[in-house]
Amino acid sequence: MIPFLLRLVFMIISPLLRKRGYKLHIGSTSWNRFKNLTLKYKTVIIKIDCIRLKRFAFGLSKDKIKFECGLNGVEVYRKERLRASIERMEADIKFSSLQYYSVEVKFPNIKVLNLNIDKDELYIKSVLSKQDLYNILPNNNLFHQYVNSLLAEQITILAYYNNHEVKPMPIVNYQISGLEQYDNWQSDSISLKTLILSKLKSKGHLTSEYVTYDNIPYLVKATLIACEDPAFMYHTGVCPYAFGLILKTLFDGRLPNGGGSTLTQQLIKNAFFTEDISIDRKVKDAITSLIAERIFHLSKHDILEIYLNMAEFGIGIFGINSAAKHYFDKDIKDLSPIEVLVLTYILPRPKFFEDALINKSQQLKNNLKGHILVNLPRLKQKRVIEELPELPKGIIFSKHFSFLEFDN
Repeated sequence: MIPFLLRLVFMIISPLLRKRGYKLHIGSTSWNRFKNLTLKYKTVIIKIDCIRLKRFAFGLSKDKIKFECGLNGVEVYRKERLRASIERMEADIKFSSLQYYSVEVKFPNIKVLNLNIDKDELYIKSVLSKQDLYNILPNNNLFHQYVNSLLAEQITILAYYNNHEVKPMPIVNYQISGLEQYDNWQSDSISLKTLILSKLKSKGHLTSEYVTYDNIPYLVKATLIACEDPAFMYHTGVCPYAFGLILKTLFDGRLPNGGGSTLTQQLIKNAFFTEDISIDRKVKDAITSLIAERIFHLSKHDILEIYLNMAEFGIGIFGINSAAKHYFDKDIKDLSPIEVLVLTYILPRPKFFEDALINKSQQLKNNLKGHILVNLPRLKQKRVIEELPELPKGIIFSKHFSFLEFDN
């Protein structure tokens, strides 16, 4: 009943708000559902099946256009089977004008995240205390030992993005102060690798056919980087270019296609955190990845090695060697460039891929062909392969992919 009344109230008073600037306040609700909602921002239309609210507060005032919104336990269900949760987030948005406004967001594990937006420029600042780091980092003695040894009482993160800058790739420029280096970082790098492997093994998220870095073919490693994290060798856990692309997409009024997670963040997530899609977890991934690479100096070789042995390629199929044998009856050293590209296509969507493969869906066929045809030239451009391989016209190159043919 309350969702219907709220909609009715909005419909009646929205014209008045636009013309006269009336104040608006909606009190708390408790686990009410808003169904079949449509949100529109510029050219983007988002259709939502259901929003369940445990607590919701809303306010709007005319003077300086102050907007306040408090959320607690909000869950959003979309038609694309995407579930996103906002855990105990509180936001205070202040508009000075339609071109400039500031946002102050409070998360359960971060005191305050300040965002200032001026037309197409974005400034972000966050200050984390030792207690904040305790709450964010995995609950483990190795990380707690580092926090205890910090000389600085807090770390400060500053970031800047300009959507008007003419660059080949948009970039978020960021700097972090307060991260003190470990004197014994080399031994701690080994300890962190051991800890990650132990956590993955305890979750059943590690292959039984473990392959060391030197035994993984260059083709496999280079193709993974090219498809999943092109700036892998240049960033330190968090990619400024990936976040730049996300922000550019949002500023242009479109929804981003991916989450911008690096290979390091994906590894850290699977080892220490849950699979839920939430802002809170994304923050944990990012901060832990930065500390893993910048402080503990977890090497790129170790990250690639562990990732390729923990990656999921279908239900119950973990690790690149197990995937090669399952889908192509081959050892990884015998995989062709096209076969490696097929495996990289699976990585972002292993469970959905399994269903589509069983059903031999037309969408999978189209998407997989597109992935191969787009990335083969990139591999040649990056000198991962010397020549473009001949496409398997009408040839069944695997029992699992008998439906995939290249007609031209």
